[in-house]
Amino acid sequence: MIIALVMALQTFQPNAPQISDPAAQRELTVPRNLTEVRLNECLDLAVNDPNSGIVAANEWKIEGGGFFADHCLGFAYAVDFKFDAAITAFDNAAQAAAAEKDDRAARFWLQAANAAIAGQRPTEAIGFIDAALTLGTLDGMQLGQAHLDKARAMVGIKLEEKAGAELLLAQRHSPQDPLVWLLSATLNRRLGKTQQARLDVDVAAQLAPRDPSIALEQGNIEIVDGNYAAAESHWRNALEIRSTGRVADNARALLKQLEEGKATVEP
Repeated sequence: MIIALVMALQTFQPNAPQISDPAAQRELTVPRNLTEVRLNECLDLAVNDPNSGIVAANEWKIEGGGFFADHCLGFAYAVDFKFDAAITAFDNAAQAAAAEKDDRAARFWLQAANAAIAGQRPTEAIGFIDAALTLGTLDGMQLGQAHLDKARAMVGIKLEEKAGAELLLAQRHSPQDPLVWLLSATLNRRLGKTQQARLDVDVAAQLAPRDPSIALEQGNIEIVDGNYAAAESHWRNALEIRSTGRVADNARALLKQLEEGKATVEP
């Protein structure tokens, strides 16, 4: 049972929290035993009331809940945006699971990494991800997610070229994930590789044609190349798809700049 933590879709923002609603993204599985039933109950409690979830997880930990209790504890802290505490709990869960040769250890380290990215501790995030990868138990989408998260962390410490290599691995293992292609497009645009950025964002748009963040990035790429009409079209499309939220606010600001003849996109 893992948490798929929400990541920012518009651009890499290493200085901003990356977990916006971990509760909404929890992957649900059918419990196989009473321990997993209790885990589900603990996680559900944390979703509705993080403080109660923290209390319940700590009580379970005292009772000998092991890495399951730490998992719930980390989740509850993450829902409450207490990322430092979440990092510790997830790391404890991972270490305990690894000691028991449980395959969930890698997933717990990925959760610790997500919390570290959100808590602006990218170097630690890379360490957690490497620990997860070393176990060799991740595959498919989970493996792609690991490389995607490593790229996000690397951008946080200005290792953009190495981040690009991680995104190529993410594309290989998660080719159907539009976020992989969107963040690759954003990174390539920032590196001045607009031709590759355009190719990447086109794939993202094919996979998720109604994602406003992708439409926004399409406009960002066009404005870099001086294609003002195309940029305006994509930014207006982003607003049509979703008229509220951070992406919509950015689209409006860029359209206003465009009307004033000074639209620019941060590198």
